[in-house]
Amino acid sequence: MAMMVSVAVSRITHQSGSERRTGRASLGAFLALAALTGCAPLSEPAPTTVPTPAPSADYPPSPVDTITDPSSGLFVDFTVDPVLDETGSGPATFELPEVDGKVAFYVTCSPTAEYRINVFDSFVSGDCSDVLAAFGTVPVSGESRTVRLSVPDGAMFHIVGIEQASDPPAPAVL
Repeated sequence: MAMMVSVAVSRITHQSGSERRTGRASLGAFLALAALTGCAPLSEPAPTTVPTPAPSADYPPSPVDTITDPSSGLFVDFTVDPVLDETGSGPATFELPEVDGKVAFYVTCSPTAEYRINVFDSFVSGDCSDVLAAFGTVPVSGESRTVRLSVPDGAMFHIVGIEQASDPPAPAVL
């Protein structure tokens, strides 16, 4: 293929009249021919940009994994329907949907940090880590559905809220 390009450039060079036009015609012909044949000029390749995926945050594990595991000491049920399931870092605020009874909050943090959850004119607090051990149940009261989670700046968290009935379920009759 290089021989064919050379011949075409040579032919164009001989047909042009001035030395100055010859260079332009030869370069233009070469580039046009190279583009048509899929060849690239013998220069440094243009840098290409490959999109890099956004770094994924290394959030602590979901508390749902622990509370749905029957071998866990914090087992709640095989399936749960969270009214709140959020990840993030640093202090955060969330809105709960309309709920009745109580809401149990489960929190994991990385690195280990102190947390405080303010909701329903009450709060729960303690230490949390990437192993679920932090939780608290808050009775629903007042009009506000705002949940304020306080953790140190930079601490990543995963918070889950599970609605619980105001009255415990009746025991199963066998």
